[in-house]
Amino acid sequence: MSTHQRNHACVIAVEPSLGAVLHRETLLVLEDHHHFFEDLSELSPAAQYGLSLIFRESFAVLDALGWPTAHTGPASVPLTTTHIDRLRRRHHDLIRTHHDQLATTTSPTDATTIRTQIDATHLAALALAQLFTQFERAMRG
Repeated sequence: MSTHQRNHACVIAVEPSLGAVLHRETLLVLEDHHHFFEDLSELSPAAQYGLSLIFRESFAVLDALGWPTAHTGPASVPLTTTHIDRLRRRHHDLIRTHHDQLATTTSPTDATTIRTQIDATHLAALALAQLFTQFERAMRG
């Protein structure tokens, strides 16, 4: 695990539909990094700090989106460059999800289910792409 330096957040207005995707993908960022806590005491102080930033940034996003109940209107969400980078990795995963399953299925019912999953992940990937555009615009000022 590489160490990270704290960077400042850019606050973005996020509509509820985008917020739902951001919430789900931020939870997956947390899941992707949870295993580092198993060896937390064995990490260097710099690595421990870097890990804490992943969780701080993620929970700041979740807090801003509202939970357990999401905001019904736009939410002002603090996003850092490092959290956006982690979401870009999630975006990369989303656009590749399920396509290999579709190629190998022989069941029409399974194919329909897989196509539905592909459509859902495609919509999530589009929502993240929209977020990246908003973030880049806000960073330029």
